Amino acid sequence: MVCIRKVLIFILPVIGMVFSSSLYADDEYYHEITSQRSSELPFWMIEKDAAKATLVFFAGGHGKLKLNQNGIRKLKNNFLVRSRDAFASQGFNIAIVDKPDDRDNLYGFRLTAEHASDIESLIKYLRKEYKKPVWLVGTSRGTLSVANAAARLHGANGPDGIVMTATVVVKSRRDSVQQVELAKIKVPTLFVHNRDDACHVCPYAGVSATMAKLSKVKDIQLISVQGGQSEASRPCQALTPHGFLGLEDKVIKDITDWIKPRLKQRRKVSDKGVTQKNI
Repeated sequence: MVCIRKVLIFILPVIGMVFSSSLYADDEYYHEITSQRSSELPFWMIEKDAAKATLVFFAGGHGKLKLNQNGIRKLKNNFLVRSRDAFASQGFNIAIVDKPDDRDNLYGFRLTAEHASDIESLIKYLRKEYKKPVWLVGTSRGTLSVANAAARLHGANGPDGIVMTATVVVKSRRDSVQQVELAKIKVPTLFVHNRDDACHVCPYAGVSATMAKLSKVKDIQLISVQGGQSEASRPCQALTPHGFLGLEDKVIKDITDWIKPRLKQRRKVSDKGVTQKNI
């Protein structure tokens, strides 16, 4: 059973607004759920009126955002984290996921059944709460979380679609998406990659071969971009072409324009469960 910490949604942000009205808008707040394996899973939520869908963001690296009611304290430069408001402005709810409370970080955990179980709990909560499709979006090592979840979770338990940006396609001393059973993924899948990504585990040349392994996905596409800026010395850091620095507007529009036409299927949530229908 998924337990919900509603007090963190409705009380703490209101208190924050009383003392600092400029801190956050009233549709942006910290939240957490207790997953079906009894872990506490924090996430940062942005709600939009008449949202088309909910996008669940997975940052890269260690995946530790250090969320609390005051905001996001780590990985602020991550492409998805720093672009969250721009994505929301396109008409989407945004949920940015932190590590569960029983992990120091997500290294060695992203490809596990337990991680997918946590994500399943979050998908079910978001679908029931907003009655909208739920898409998973990952960048860099966040693509491992997304691919693992999409391979393990299907139908009412899984996402409606996934987006993989700056995908980790090469195994080094840490994991890559090559270790995921990619042939088990079935939902619409978008890859977005920078031709000039110089991160050694994310070569553009490896993306097409990786996509070919998603043999059961009927709706799959690669959007390629080129160029960008760099404000970091190491090519795998966020403020580089790997993190789409300087290309944010184009990449966000490309992603959201690809998702929107695919929201023809939505989940209808009832007390008896989740079914799918055309609209």
